[in-house]
Amino acid sequence: MDLSKIEAVLKKMNISEAAIKEFTSTVNDHFIAKEKALKEEFTQRLNKAKQVCVEEVETHKSALARGVQRFLEAKVTVIEKAASKKHAIEESEATTKLKQLKALLEGINVDGAQNTQALQAAKEQKAAVEKQLTESNAALQREKAKSAKLSDIAEKSMARQKVVEGKLQEAAQAIEESKAAAVKGAQEKTLAEEKQTAAKPKTVVVEGKQNTAKPAVKPETKTEAPSEIDAIASSIDP
Repeated sequence: MDLSKIEAVLKKMNISEAAIKEFTSTVNDHFIAKEKALKEEFTQRLNKAKQVCVEEVETHKSALARGVQRFLEAKVTVIEKAASKKHAIEESEATTKLKQLKALLEGINVDGAQNTQALQAAKEQKAAVEKQLTESNAALQREKAKSAKLSDIAEKSMARQKVVEGKLQEAAQAIEESKAAAVKGAQEKTLAEEKQTAAKPKTVVVEGKQNTAKPAVKPETKTEAPSEIDAIASSIDP
């Protein structure tokens, strides 16, 4: 402990050096003893606290162990039942697999010669199946090619038919137009002839009298369709 300030105050009070040293020595011894006592007391309290903590931990551990033990004792029946159920399921699965394996192995002869013959027969059967499959694929490809060709021919035929139908429609329209023109021309020609005949009256003498009579009206004549229609019809591609 620093007692320099106290020594300075004692010097100001005109106290002798011996008394000051004795005073400071006494104070130091007191504080040292006090500090030692405090340390011992702290150590004792710390040890006691540690002991109490250890005892509490041990007590808690014991209580926890008893609780776990009681829990396990209460659950042991459930655990045993679960274990038995799991074991039964595993045994059932193993039995099922053994049965399946037995079914697969039944009828199989371990004789090498018979196995070789069976293997050879299986290989021959496989080769026959592969050959048949190859032939079927080839036939299928031929049918596909034939179908594609027929489809192409059908498309071309339909296109040609559309062209022919268009030409037929054009020819029919041309025929109708030609017929209409022919009828109109014939009608115009007949009217012109009637007008020309009406313009020239005939003189008829009856019992010494001269009589003017109107010319007889010629009947309407019909003309046939020009041969151009036939030429258009014959020019259409079949």
